[in-house]
Amino acid sequence: MAKRKITDKTPEQQQDIADIKGFEMELANVTNGGTSMVTVKASASSNTPKSQGDKNMDEPKNLILYGPPGTGKTYSTILKAMQRIDPGANYDESTYDAARTEFNKLLHTNRLEFITFHQSYSYEDFIEGIKPVLDKESGNIRYKVVDGIFKKFCESARKEKDENGNALPCVFIIDEINRGNISKIFGELITLIEDTKREGKVEELSAILPYSGSEPLSDETDNQDSESKEESGGEKVPEAAENNGDCGKYFTVPSNVYIIGTMNTADRSLAVVDTALRRRFTFEEMMPDPELVNIDINDGKGGIINVKNLLTTMNKRITALCDREHTIGHSFFMKLKPGSSVKELGGIFKNKIIPLLQEYFYEDYENIRRVLGDNQKRKDELEFITKTLLEDELFGKSDTSKIFEGEKVYFYEINEKAFSDEKAYTYLGFVPPMAGSTADPAKPVGEKSKEESPNGNQAE
Repeated sequence: MAKRKITDKTPEQQQDIADIKGFEMELANVTNGGTSMVTVKASASSNTPKSQGDKNMDEPKNLILYGPPGTGKTYSTILKAMQRIDPGANYDESTYDAARTEFNKLLHTNRLEFITFHQSYSYEDFIEGIKPVLDKESGNIRYKVVDGIFKKFCESARKEKDENGNALPCVFIIDEINRGNISKIFGELITLIEDTKREGKVEELSAILPYSGSEPLSDETDNQDSESKEESGGEKVPEAAENNGDCGKYFTVPSNVYIIGTMNTADRSLAVVDTALRRRFTFEEMMPDPELVNIDINDGKGGIINVKNLLTTMNKRITALCDREHTIGHSFFMKLKPGSSVKELGGIFKNKIIPLLQEYFYEDYENIRRVLGDNQKRKDELEFITKTLLEDELFGKSDTSKIFEGEKVYFYEINEKAFSDEKAYTYLGFVPPMAGSTADPAKPVGEKSKEESPNGNQAE
């Protein structure tokens, strides 16, 4: 089929080209006379074999799982990946272990890759870049164009076919995708990854990559092409330049490549994801699921701490004081079993929950105390975060008044003993002996219900 010229573009394609131009500033370090080497061509090629992944048309090519920490986003990528790689296996939660086994077999092969973005991740790591290479014989440093991990994965994915010549689905997972500078890392690929712009699609788009045409020649190539250098005035004309009239190579994203990313919504150090990314990805929210930790922990004295009610209560308070993006995920408590002790629960609170709340509330200990129910307790020894009034003698009574302008100032300390005391969880789902088997998270234990008489007995 004939190539469609870039001038024959639809309004949607015009927007795509505009997006690519916006990335030229990110690639300013590879310019030629002040002009970026990134260009785009469009084609309507349909010669690419159909992917087995097309059997399940409901699965999006680009997916991001997002939500608060501890909601199982990374955990879920295993199922999502295997459901795309082998749609006929019908993997689900009941067959997660089998999916995990197959996932580990395929990981870091041409079919499946897993990486994590971070602040130092770059276009050169992801697509391609010029990197130094040590010549072991001469000891000299040479520079060559090296393909990034995603480009290499795409090139390998093109070759993955079954016995009938159909393209096999391949999955590329990006954990913590919003921790990197997405516009800088993806570059022109932010357009090429769109489902309708993939290789073999009617609206296929290809980009000329900025580094490929300038790759240094190897020693073997130097000897083989010495004659061609002489004919061209001593300089080897890059192959890509011969083909495209430029110094880059055409690149497309194969239609059998699936991208799955995870995004933590609670990390305040991250910028808002731009519109270009949102338009090209399907976003699936993953929120805390207290039902997965519906566990009763016995204190050995007839009392019960229900983990589901504990998590529900804390998340309701966090949502009211902060927002739903900063709730606590169920995975923090997944290690607990029906036979677990209060000490094990206390270890999770001390090492996981308290540090997380300190991060959420910028060490605003009054709100942390509210989330933990400490503000409702009558005994200091049961408080997870104790509150002590600053003594006037610390700076002198007159200076204390001047420094803090007459306001009361408090010290806050973590009370480690409370973590292993079941009574400390009174306002977080603890049910004392003879009070029942579960606690109502909407009504903290210790408050009298409307049905109770003034003397504490149940009304008749």
